[in-house]
Amino acid sequence: MYILSRFNDLKAKRHTLFSNNETFDSCIIVTNNCFTKDAQDFANCTGISLLSWDYPQDNNLKNKINKGVLYPITCLTTLSTVEKEKLLILNQILVKDLIDDSQGLHKIGISKNRIKNILQEASQICKLI
Repeated sequence: MYILSRFNDLKAKRHTLFSNNETFDSCIIVTNNCFTKDAQDFANCTGISLLSWDYPQDNNLKNKINKGVLYPITCLTTLSTVEKEKLLILNQILVKDLIDDSQGLHKIGISKNRIKNILQEASQICKLI
């Protein structure tokens, strides 16, 4: 109800976005958690769109991540926490980015043998083998 109230406040006014005079005409709530049935019912009744790990049933975050192969490097077990942090600083965020360009792994000082193991795990996660 709070978000609906804020949305109603915002949609009544014009806003400068991307150098244009824009209005808001829709509202979406996104979470990596789940929505209760009551939240889903309220959103459906008020016209608010919802996106969560398992909602809507066919176009939820889980399906979007799997379809787009959007797995974060933080899911790789062959990288240490420090290595993951260094890669994130280099804007290496997705596993498929490491597969496409492994230079970040070289830049942070990982040996060729470990790079091979990391890329093997990355390929298995992305189902490219």
